[in-house]
Amino acid sequence: MKVTILNERLSNALAVVGRGVASRPQLPVLANVLIRSTAGGVEILSTDLEISFRIKVGAKVREEGEVSVSGRVLSELVGTLPAGPVDLEVDKDSLVIETNGIRSMVAGMASGEYPSIPSFSGKCDIEIGVEELVEEIERVGVAVAKDDARPVLMGVLWKFEKDRIRLVATDGYRLGIGGLRLSVEKEGLSKLILPARALLELVRIVDKQEVKTVLIKFEINKQQVIFKIGEIEIVSRLLAGDFPPFEQIMPESYSTRVLVSREELTEAVKRASIFARESANIVKVKMGDNQLKVSANSPQLGSSETGIDVETEGEGVEMAFNSRYLLEYLGVVRADKVIIESEGSLKPGVFREEGEEWVHIIMPVRVQS
Repeated sequence: MKVTILNERLSNALAVVGRGVASRPQLPVLANVLIRSTAGGVEILSTDLEISFRIKVGAKVREEGEVSVSGRVLSELVGTLPAGPVDLEVDKDSLVIETNGIRSMVAGMASGEYPSIPSFSGKCDIEIGVEELVEEIERVGVAVAKDDARPVLMGVLWKFEKDRIRLVATDGYRLGIGGLRLSVEKEGLSKLILPARALLELVRIVDKQEVKTVLIKFEINKQQVIFKIGEIEIVSRLLAGDFPPFEQIMPESYSTRVLVSREELTEAVKRASIFARESANIVKVKMGDNQLKVSANSPQLGSSETGIDVETEGEGVEMAFNSRYLLEYLGVVRADKVIIESEGSLKPGVFREEGEEWVHIIMPVRVQS
């Protein structure tokens, strides 16, 4: 392999595929990236066997070939090189890098040992606008479980319903439900669980790419999904298992409904959370008579209560929530106003925006009076 590539392109590509390099690899080769040169340019790949990255980079290829080298070492080395063209050449199983009188060699491994990574080919199953996809993933993603006690909860359910996909995530304490519109009805797909990690990596990448749509292809037989973002591909396994029956949690009515300013509610919860640290982050929310009060009390730290003028409907109610759950939800709300609905102090709290399909449910906490 003999290639000349701009250092800026190489550095940016390594930053992308570096997300797939295993920090604690099961196999030594998983700490490496694979660099492959073809007539069409250069491909750089990485994988930890759960998620894989592939990026195509423009370069002057004088000789085709491939090599597998340490992703960390190569990335650190490239970061020290000056801007401009860099020559890459394979010498046996090592990669030689030369530029402006600098010559470095990174020891590698036989490229044949590197795992095979599928590539995007043929037509896509779904094409979705970047802005809509990112917004829904960020909204629903806050409800994804953070530990692997139940692996299925570390994913987002994609439920195909005629001309839309319903996205659902839950960690057992909260539930996020959003949706993506489809231009045409997609047949043959029912329910799939995509790892939240893959979706969040997708969000990070599209934020830095000048693309308007994401192409998605499902390899059901291989239990894989492939995302294509311009010249970047992300391959992830699908999660196996049964997603909880979330429909059973959804309240069908409410006895209390409040319309409150997002900004005022956020500040009130932040203020109360200071005094809730020693009581499992629990804050109380009292609603009624066009007032919403957020409070917390600690014998050691003190107390805080904030009253907010709101629009109320129905009877008054007092509920207790984990302040972290409230703040994480409010952190992804873009509307100026938030609707809160409940059927009682120990019933789920339903949070939504006017005119939006997205619904966020937080389970209240039972506290002593």
